[in-house]
Amino acid sequence: MRSITKKRIVCTLGWLILFLGYTISVKAQFFGFSADGAIAYSATDQEISGGSFGLTHPIPFVPNIGGTGFFFERRNQGAEGMTLASKVSVTSGNIFYNIPVPFFTFSFGGGGGIMNTKTDIIQEFGRVETIEVNTPIGEGFIRLGLPFIHFFDFHIGYHFITTGDIKIVKDSKTKIVGVNDRVNLSGGLTTIGILIAL
Repeated sequence: MRSITKKRIVCTLGWLILFLGYTISVKAQFFGFSADGAIAYSATDQEISGGSFGLTHPIPFVPNIGGTGFFFERRNQGAEGMTLASKVSVTSGNIFYNIPVPFFTFSFGGGGGIMNTKTDIIQEFGRVETIEVNTPIGEGFIRLGLPFIHFFDFHIGYHFITTGDIKIVKDSKTKIVGVNDRVNLSGGLTTIGILIAL
């Protein structure tokens, strides 16, 4: 009976020390905002615009909230004079955790959202039809940062976006020939940004 009581006391003290250690390590962090710009997306070699944001707090074990949004264009040219020109936008919401690590900051999280593809079907004589398709996506990400002072850090992030196959001209009335109308736009989004605590 005494050994069980001792184990419970030791276990409780262990958890209390961990909790206090976590609280002390984040006590200098206040409520803050992170902003990240998108650098590259592995599913395209075209320029992208957008990024991600996050709202952070110092409360242990409670997730932070954020979002991701970026945009790019792509063209798929076929052998029969047909081109599929798409404008692709991604928006998602996520939750994430900040893990206290000595000398740097580490965050991880996940979420979901929508990938919107707006595709012009172009033949030799011009655009004949525009098709818009919304596809659900999943997102997971990690972020590593270097804190400079208690209320500022500089970080890089990598977001994993999963979409599966997308028929970008779904329900089109135009006959698609000589060009692939199925794409998989899953990829990795690289971001760079800062966190400022208020």
